[in-house]
Amino acid sequence: MIPSVIFVFFILLYLVLGLLFWRTKRLKWFLLISLLMPFTPSLTVIHTKYQITVYFFFVTVPVLLYTLTFVKKNRISKNIFCALLILPIFFLVYTCLGYVFNPDPPSMINLLKDAKPILGLTIGLLFLDIMKGNQLSWESKLANKFLLINFFATIFYFLLVNFTPVVAILTNDPFYVAQESRYLSLGTFYAVFFLVGKMASNSKINGWQFIFVFGPIFLSGNRTLLLVTILLFFLNVIMSMSNPKVFLRKAGLLFVGLLAVIVGILSLNETLKARVSTLLNVKVLLTELEEKRFSPFFFQLDKFEWYNYLIGKGAGETFFIPWFEYRKNIDNYNVYMDNIYLTLFVKYGLGMLVPLLILLYFINKTETNKRFKALTICYFLIMGLTTSYMYQTSFLFILVLLAGFKTSKTAENGMIQN
Repeated sequence: MIPSVIFVFFILLYLVLGLLFWRTKRLKWFLLISLLMPFTPSLTVIHTKYQITVYFFFVTVPVLLYTLTFVKKNRISKNIFCALLILPIFFLVYTCLGYVFNPDPPSMINLLKDAKPILGLTIGLLFLDIMKGNQLSWESKLANKFLLINFFATIFYFLLVNFTPVVAILTNDPFYVAQESRYLSLGTFYAVFFLVGKMASNSKINGWQFIFVFGPIFLSGNRTLLLVTILLFFLNVIMSMSNPKVFLRKAGLLFVGLLAVIVGILSLNETLKARVSTLLNVKVLLTELEEKRFSPFFFQLDKFEWYNYLIGKGAGETFFIPWFEYRKNIDNYNVYMDNIYLTLFVKYGLGMLVPLLILLYFINKTETNKRFKALTICYFLIMGLTTSYMYQTSFLFILVLLAGFKTSKTAENGMIQN
């Protein structure tokens, strides 16, 4: 009863935030509320039902009103064309293929789950137009304030889920009840892209900002996210080699930061230490990827006909997830596995390129410089190896962030030009 009441309250709150945003075209209140809320997997019961997370209701009002506006003006942009024509046609075609070629026709709920990434991309493209001329800056004081707020909110909720019975009270899922020392929220991804924004603008990252960025990432316990963030930092250092002074400064900061992360791992509890240490053991890591994360894909290949390699098995196709069997409250068959490329290939075959290319198009159209776009593309390329990020709660939030923030387009080649 209590989780349902909280869920409805959040829906009403985000509908109000959507109305406020439409009047001002400012993301300030949406970001503030979202960073303060415990939108973490272990508390899914209070913020997500039927694959719908409460913050999705924020975009409903702006998207609906914007669609009505451009219909009245009888004017269409490239973003609208992709959002309202290419993506819906793509999904309709593969929904039909799922019924034609699949001996076990997909259920409606699984089709709706597969529509989620397509809908996310659609809304992201529309938000590019909605936010045009009203973006916040990653270099602004407000962006720094959000980073600070997110850090303390993360600390608070991390302690709450680890040292109080709140998770056990709200959910009976054994996976989350037994889980320790992990807190992943929307704010974790804000921290990642704040860092990308700072690096892309060549703004100096001080010690406190480094802690405020890596603190939430580290407490998330997400090994891929931690590794990707470090790799992005390293890639940015390489991009600065044309300017020796900037290169040495960033290389030194990277070394100090990595040292701090290693010390943090060794000094905290064994759960976090064991998870991150597997990244350093190549043999263990490859075994885990083959026998666990990628095993649902190999199960699917055993059932492939020759034409499935070209067109996939259609929207709504599911994967058998063997490690779900002990979790009696969820289905052992899921619409995605822990790799976005293998997930899309099984469903769409060569058509998997369509959503991936639309995402690249979206990134290219953001009001950011070349370095930010390059780092963001690298983020998605690497994250896709161990996550199906398009299906995750955070995907639409990230797209709104990318559409709603800008960077200095003159910050290139290791220097800021005035």
